[in-house]
Amino acid sequence: MVNTLEDLERRVSGISNDIINGINELKDVFKKEIFESIQDDIINNIINQLESAELTMNEFWERSKEASLLSFKDVWFVRSKEGIMAQINESLSRVKMRVHIIAPKLEDIDLVALSRLKKHVNIRISTNFDLTSSEDQGRFKQVADFTNMTIRHYSRENLWSINKDFEEVVVCVVSKTVEGKIEIAGMGSVLEEHVKLFAAVLEDVWIQSKKYEQVEITHAIKQAPEVSPLQPQYQKPITPIVPKISEPLPPKTIPITPKPIEHTIKPTIEPIKMQPDIQPEAVISSDGYLSTQFDEILGNIDTMPGEQIASKLENLQDDILERKGFSAVLRQMRMGSSP
Repeated sequence: MVNTLEDLERRVSGISNDIINGINELKDVFKKEIFESIQDDIINNIINQLESAELTMNEFWERSKEASLLSFKDVWFVRSKEGIMAQINESLSRVKMRVHIIAPKLEDIDLVALSRLKKHVNIRISTNFDLTSSEDQGRFKQVADFTNMTIRHYSRENLWSINKDFEEVVVCVVSKTVEGKIEIAGMGSVLEEHVKLFAAVLEDVWIQSKKYEQVEITHAIKQAPEVSPLQPQYQKPITPIVPKISEPLPPKTIPITPKPIEHTIKPTIEPIKMQPDIQPEAVISSDGYLSTQFDEILGNIDTMPGEQIASKLENLQDDILERKGFSAVLRQMRMGSSP
């Protein structure tokens, strides 16, 4: 019995040792296989991802610094009159096909720099000018031979800008202080988004600007002298009245003798006395009719088609020729209304 118990104890001890050894082996296997695989597959992967993220952030940082430097080259600011004039001249040196310049006054544009451009470059200018100024007239004579240059009248004097080839724009807002000094604030850009944005505004200014012929006709009508009641008897030619009266009378007299000649001289004096009583009203009414006709054209010029405007101008020039006589304005109207 004692031997049997001792044998059982040895077996239990052996089994216990085997279990403890198995557990220790499992621990070793877990440490070696599971932990090492986790370390290799997960922890190392996390470390690699962190390193990759660090490289990506460094790359973005370097690119952001380069992009910020490029933005100062693509966008710049203008704060003075001299700055915008220098910017326009600098842009003109690089123009290829077309350029549109907006300036407060004609004297603010460097016509010498524009005259140096090639003949195929299309030059458009929107600015304010005065036809009564001898200086502005001299500037128009200076550019009269340049067929590639078009100047339109823009009287607001609130913009100073340039659009070069729809690739580069410089837009400045102009204002005057109480002392009369000009203040300028604006920006220039070569970015496509900025060019598209500002080009639409500058093209709208060109559409609003008036052609030189329209300004010349308006100026001529405003400068026309007012007709007083005493002017017709001095300005109205008397010679055409003589043939109207003297020519019909000779056929009524059967013999042509010196007496009918004396008779024809007497009627020529009588219409001269009655002329001041009739002509002033006719002249005034003709002026009012022409003024009404011109106001009607100006009031509806934005809604009328081109053919109707040309027809209206032709009728107006015929009325001016019939009521006023020939004038230099008729030549400009004929050139403007012709297709």
